[in-house]
Amino acid sequence: MAHSRTFDKTDPANTDRAGLGAQEIREFKEDFEERFGVDHKIASGTASDVTAYDGYHSKLTMGAIAEPTAASDLGIVYTKNVTVSTATTADLHYINADTSAVQLTSGASLGATSQAAIFDTLALSGTGTFKAVSCSAITATGAAILYSTLAVTGSATFASTVYVAGAASFGAAVYIDGGLACGSALTVTGIAALYSTLYTAGAVIFASSLQVGTTFTSTGAATFSSTLEVTGSTEALVVVDSGSVSATEQDWVQVTVGGNTGYIRVFAAK
Repeated sequence: MAHSRTFDKTDPANTDRAGLGAQEIREFKEDFEERFGVDHKIASGTASDVTAYDGYHSKLTMGAIAEPTAASDLGIVYTKNVTVSTATTADLHYINADTSAVQLTSGASLGATSQAAIFDTLALSGTGTFKAVSCSAITATGAAILYSTLAVTGSATFASTVYVAGAASFGAAVYIDGGLACGSALTVTGIAALYSTLYTAGAVIFASSLQVGTTFTSTGAATFSSTLEVTGSTEALVVVDSGSVSATEQDWVQVTVGGNTGYIRVFAAK
């Protein structure tokens, strides 16, 4: 919004009439209120009208600037214009004393296109949208949407659906009440239990057992080091590794459907 006057530190001059002093003081107060009130609460009226939050921040508005110079023992929060494709937005950044600048937002998302969000333990009470996430453990009660990669070195629990545009890797067990859609490779070194659909556009590697509640779709290779269990609407299918390095006429694959166990014999040739 436009201000009533230009902020001029040379006004009033020493030669101005003293009788104009009261007007100058009122104008100064108005000039201060127009500027300070952009992001702060300013109470008006008598002293009894002043609230407990008078002078507090109501919001924080920062104009986009070039990356500032780092200062010793200081951290600087600022906004800088970032262009992704053809869209330019003023995104939040942070820079510390060792000049390590981090982009904190990208448009309506946390993180930057080229930067991962790194956590020790990540807990989401609602939907989380990220460019990339790397953490030791993750728990989400809402949906998790990741436009890049997901790397969890520990356990992962999701109460809803997980969408990962890039590769996803889990260093321990993963439990997902909803489905998992992965745009690239999926690697799980622990138990994987998915109570809805599993879809991956890349290779799939499971070092332990896999349980899928409904549909399992993979456009890449699927590798299981232990058990594959698919629970359909009426029957459950369990496939157990035959335990041999290479298939011969003596190898069998154990299959359990609806509680009935059978065997598929593997031949080296047709």
